[in-house]
Amino acid sequence: MKKIISILMSTFLALTALSCTTALASSATPDENDILFESSYLERQIIYCVAERVGQSVDDIVLTDFYQLSDTTAIYSYALRNYAPSSVPEKTIIGKYKYHCNSIDKVYCFADSEIYTLNSAYISGVISDEQLDEIAKVFNENFEVLEKDDLLFKIREELLKNNKGINPDSIIFYNIYFLNSGKVLFNYTVEGMQYPTIVNIYHIGKYTYSVGVEQEAYLYTDSMVYRIAEAYSHGIIDDEELEEITSILSFYFDLHDDSDAPFNTEPSTEDMSNNNQPTTKKSTDDETPTDPTNKSGNDPRTSINNGDNAISTGHSSIAVLLVLCIATISAVIFKKFEKQ
Repeated sequence: MKKIISILMSTFLALTALSCTTALASSATPDENDILFESSYLERQIIYCVAERVGQSVDDIVLTDFYQLSDTTAIYSYALRNYAPSSVPEKTIIGKYKYHCNSIDKVYCFADSEIYTLNSAYISGVISDEQLDEIAKVFNENFEVLEKDDLLFKIREELLKNNKGINPDSIIFYNIYFLNSGKVLFNYTVEGMQYPTIVNIYHIGKYTYSVGVEQEAYLYTDSMVYRIAEAYSHGIIDDEELEEITSILSFYFDLHDDSDAPFNTEPSTEDMSNNNQPTTKKSTDDETPTDPTNKSGNDPRTSINNGDNAISTGHSSIAVLLVLCIATISAVIFKKFEKQ
């Protein structure tokens, strides 16, 4: 009878040790709920809203930067786990600043359960000039105070002459190239504008240039903005510069099938509303960055680290000690019953 009791006691203590070890291991393994619980309420809101917007699970969303402006407003950047983004640089002018970013470090504004780009947040008054100053100070690597002789400012001013009614802060530049001659080749888009789903087709020299309305590239030289076809027809660019442009924009250029095809500075169009439009090379708001290198020092931003699913050293040590203690007690009790 004593042996049976001894065996039962040993079995009970062994099962207790196993149960404690399992519980500790589970508590040390971060899952989706643990990560969200450790985040602030505002961070959790952002994660849920971003997940809904991009159609991913909340545990796929990683906040790579977070800076809180108020109880309901924050600036953040995010990444999707296991997704490699394209890294297309963007430049824009917001207030008195020139802001440059790419899909890896682009920041967004979250206010009153809504997601904004910095441009749209500033235009709509969600962030004030004072808050923009605060953001520029925190994210100083991406902001520069705008000078009136800045090239981007000059190009924007020229674009606004021919685009009345556009808010200056809604213009975003991307794919900026400098030709060997010093002329600037660039793309731009107006945030919030709905572009028609058509492709413009130009015949320029020996090439056909087929490009969607939003993806069309422009040239800036001598304080003027030109379409490529327009610049070629007016002698602003020569055949050598055209060859340079076609090498940069090779996706959109093809040699003429017909050598007698008419030259045109105004495009013919092709309706692409059935989703056959050429793929854009520009990043969008839904393209997501990978986790940038965490910054050190007195950076007021919060770096969110979700970690790997592994038992921490502290929890593991406690579990081992607990198992050893219970095993020792079990052995002592067992020996005591044996002697009796």
